[in-house]
Amino acid sequence: MRPNGLLEFCSAIESTSLSMYIQSTPWVVPVAQIVHLFAIAVILISTLTAILYATRSSQFSMSPLNLWRFKKYMYVSLAILFFSGAILIIGEPARSLANSAFQLKMLFLVTALTLTLFLFKRIRESQTTPRILCLISLVMWMGVVFSGRWIAYV
Repeated sequence: MRPNGLLEFCSAIESTSLSMYIQSTPWVVPVAQIVHLFAIAVILISTLTAILYATRSSQFSMSPLNLWRFKKYMYVSLAILFFSGAILIIGEPARSLANSAFQLKMLFLVTALTLTLFLFKRIRESQTTPRILCLISLVMWMGVVFSGRWIAYV
């Protein structure tokens, strides 16, 4: 059951002129979704690259300087995710904010982001990173992706 306060908040957002514009313009939501998906792809690639570097995979060779480029892409992608996600939420607040899959996605996102930033910090300090931490980080990002896709079906 959804709390009344959350539904009232969603209703308040839905009645704003920005929300009405997003709802009435047929191309805004699809474009925001495409941008959102590309940004998450960049983050997944950056995270996977950091994991391969951190675990010193024998098939993976990269200089630390090149690895930092991926971190910059990740930060830019996070900003893009924030803005495209905000557009999606403002356009259909009840579909996302009151959705249990969305709430799970946000939990995965906070965990994944924390672990990934910790992973980059350990790499910068040239410390060894436990493989289990790398695996958990990757699983959390997959949780973000799958729960994000599940929003449409819950």
